[in-house]
Amino acid sequence: MKKLVVMMVICGAVLFAACGKKEAEAPAPAPVAEDADNVVAEETEAPEEDAEGETDEEVATEEGAEEEDADAAEENGDDDDWYGDSYPASFVEEQARKLEFDSFDEVIENLEPGQGYAYADVKGAKDKVLLISEDIFEGDDGTNANYSMSACTYYMNNKGKVVYGTICGTDSTGTPVAVSDDGEIFSAYHDEIETTCIGDNGTDNPGFMIMKSLMVSYSDDGATEEYSGFVRTNNDVTEEGDDCKFVEGDEAKAAFEKGFEEYEAATPIVFTVVE
Repeated sequence: MKKLVVMMVICGAVLFAACGKKEAEAPAPAPVAEDADNVVAEETEAPEEDAEGETDEEVATEEGAEEEDADAAEENGDDDDWYGDSYPASFVEEQARKLEFDSFDEVIENLEPGQGYAYADVKGAKDKVLLISEDIFEGDDGTNANYSMSACTYYMNNKGKVVYGTICGTDSTGTPVAVSDDGEIFSAYHDEIETTCIGDNGTDNPGFMIMKSLMVSYSDDGATEEYSGFVRTNNDVTEEGDDCKFVEGDEAKAAFEKGFEEYEAATPIVFTVVE
């Protein structure tokens, strides 16, 4: 009996030792699925993007390219702010990248094919005034002349520079820019008439001024007309000499109709077109 008990104890000890060794040799359990996903995400995480979907590296590359383009433009004189604190007043200044010129010829030299120029005797100007236009059309009056619906004026200032004066324009080829015998440049619209010239402002640096500006407006149903505007009899714009008079009603209507009569008597300005 004692032998049987001893044998059972020995067998139990051997079995316990064998199981313990097996557990010790068993491999560690694999990471759970969530941990595995996190590891992959960390290894493959994309670079952070900005609000426009660009990475910091892409933004830095673009900014570097823009700086290089700006430096190159500045070296070549092509930077967008070449005009400084002022702004170009006309298309020729954009083309020439200049705000003033040494002569009328320099202005003309910077015109492009299809654009045109003309000279006119203008009231108040010491020399002729140059008009330039990119809105040239051939008149239908049988003369084959080149007229314009809009033109920019250039004149010589007191510093000997040719500078921008004003813009004249119309809304129809039937009323091209014209100049009167007494030197007023006409802009005639279907509902407005205006004349300009160089004013005497009491200094040695006069500029362009408006001699008259008259218009008509209509009620929504077109049944009622309303005239208004102002007129001057001379180009003296000093405080003592300016005789600007505002008009309305019948007086403005009479001045409006007279303005168009004067336009009909004026001479359309003929432009030379650059080839």
